[in-house]
Amino acid sequence: MKKRKIIIVIASIIVLTIIILAILLFLPSSEVGKPVVFSSDDERTQIATTLNQHAILFESALRNRTANHASLDIDERELNAYIQTSPDIQKKIQDIGGKDVVVKLHKDRILVGMKVPYKGAMFPLSAIVNIRQDLGRKLIVDVTDVKIGSFPAPESLINAALSKSIKNGSVDLPPGITDIEFGEGKITMQANPASIPMR
Repeated sequence: MKKRKIIIVIASIIVLTIIILAILLFLPSSEVGKPVVFSSDDERTQIATTLNQHAILFESALRNRTANHASLDIDERELNAYIQTSPDIQKKIQDIGGKDVVVKLHKDRILVGMKVPYKGAMFPLSAIVNIRQDLGRKLIVDVTDVKIGSFPAPESLINAALSKSIKNGSVDLPPGITDIEFGEGKITMQANPASIPMR
């Protein structure tokens, strides 16, 4: 009888530990726990298409090199619609086994969340990306606080998800771009197309 009680106590502790770990692992990462939802596929596609049209006009201004000023505003909802509908971006996400990407824009940081496969199951991954523009022509990128559920993500998973330039901590600004501002819920790109040298 005594042996049986010990086994029951041990089994209870193990079950309790598993439940606690499961709760911690599946705990959504605050505001990036769920993807941005649109009222319909048509709404999401329309928002992404509008952003794409604005981006084409911005790129056209840079290519023509005639204007002294061009700008592109991207809000959080537009960015998430574009990510969800872009075949290129979706392929890169699928290549690492990810899904349900969400991006939140703040003045001092970008929050990114998605679900990723780890040890045979899908877990929420979250990361904080700090970005600032240096005095030269670079964006300084610092990816911090990468977690799977509530635990730090393995280095191998982080390396698989990040591009080489971001791993190096900086990204060159495209020619003509003079400023990138990260505001609350939006990004604004400023450019001087006339400053781009002719090739």
